[in-house]
Parts: sequence; structure tokens; C-alpha cells
Amino acid sequence: MVSFSSGLSIAQAAIGQIGAVLGSMSTGNAPALMSLGGFKFSLNTLAFSQMTRTTEAAWAFIPQVGRLEAGQFTGPGSDVIEIPGILYPQRFGSTVALDQLRIMQGQGYAWPLILGDGSVLGNWAILAIRETRSNFNAQTNPLKVEFSITLKQVS
Repeated sequence: MVSFSSGLSIAQAAIGQIGAVLGSMSTGNAPALMSLGGFKFSLNTLAFSQMTRTTEAAWAFIPQVGRLEAGQFTGPGSDVIEIPGILYPQRFGSTVALDQLRIMQGQGYAWPLILGDGSVLGNWAILAIRETRSNFNAQTNPLKVEFSITLKQVS
């Protein structure tokens, strides 16, 4: 059985390995819009255009003859964040940032999510990363990359 403290040190080691593999993902002069673990969303890494959060509640329902269903709240449901955005790699943003998030996703950990104003939203798992590359130049490099990242809060 892995204790919380050793799990945390494993996660910290994983972040260090990610940095070593991909190099520093400095935000430069750009302010961090949000951070997920050691990854910082900014104009120099991944700038997102919006953030949609869907928070559900869990309810159990029992059919009743001649009446509406009876419902009982059974606890909190899913909490999911969808983060879409667009990169223009030759102007701002980096496709390497998406690779870094994929490595984090592959580690299988939930990462602390902190908004740019300092609000801590808890631990979030990276469920999906979607990427669409378009407008290729002569060297087959994309001039535009649309992305969407799906996060789910875990306990």
C-alpha cells in the first residue's frame, strides 16, 4: 500500500521528469492564467479562450403510481471542466505544451488546479486532450492548432 506522502513524492518526481524530458515551460513575461500541477497555462504555453465547468448532483429516483417520481439526493456528482483554446505556434503558444499535458495524463495522477487569482479548485485528472492541426506551411508545420482539454475533479 502506498501512503499519501510517498504518492505525493512520486507525483513530484514525475513533474521533475516531465521538466527534464521537455525542458522548462517558462511562462516568460506572460501571467499564468491557471496551473495544473506543475503546468502553467499562459500565452506562451497554452492560452485558453474559455473555461466551462459542469457540476452535477447525484439523485436516486423511484417511480410512483399517479405521481411524480420521488427523488433523494445521494451526494455530489461529477465535476468536469472543459478548456478549449487555439494556438498559433509561430506567434504564441507551443504544441510542446500539449505533449507535456499528455505526459502528465499518462502518469495517472490527479493534479492540483489553481486559477490565476489564487483560487484552489482541488485535484483534477486529465480525462481527454483533443487537438486539431490546420493551415500547414511548406514545411508541414501547423500555423493553427485548436485544442480542448477535459478535466474531472477527483477526491
